[in-house]
Amino acid sequence: MKFVVVNLDRFSLSVGRYKYPDHYYSLYDTEPKLPVKWMAPESLEREPPVYDIKTNSYTYGIVIWEVMSRGLVPYGDVPEVDLLMYVKSGRRMDRPECCPNELYDIMIRCWYLGPDTRPEFSQLVDEIDIKMII
Repeated sequence: MKFVVVNLDRFSLSVGRYKYPDHYYSLYDTEPKLPVKWMAPESLEREPPVYDIKTNSYTYGIVIWEVMSRGLVPYGDVPEVDLLMYVKSGRRMDRPECCPNELYDIMIRCWYLGPDTRPEFSQLVDEIDIKMII
């Protein structure tokens, strides 16, 4: 069996490598543009954006949603300029059709507004391992 390791890094490392330039946005009319639909709310509120293990948990939930939706753009109908208020109002993306409820519950916890209430990666790995065994 072959294993693949996925690594989440700072978005600034992807500068100049825009695969989907329409999904990058300049929050403060500065460069570089950022992939705001994948960023935690606290990153969107600060200049420069904050990146830590809790913002990574948020992003991980977005990536899981993106995979389970078979590549749809997160918050596809929400304009980038409105995203922070959308998320802060408590709204979240719907469960993708082929996504198990248990996995969607994990996504929702990754998207908690308060960073301290989001799960740590070690906890996520354990939960996904236990809940997603086929």
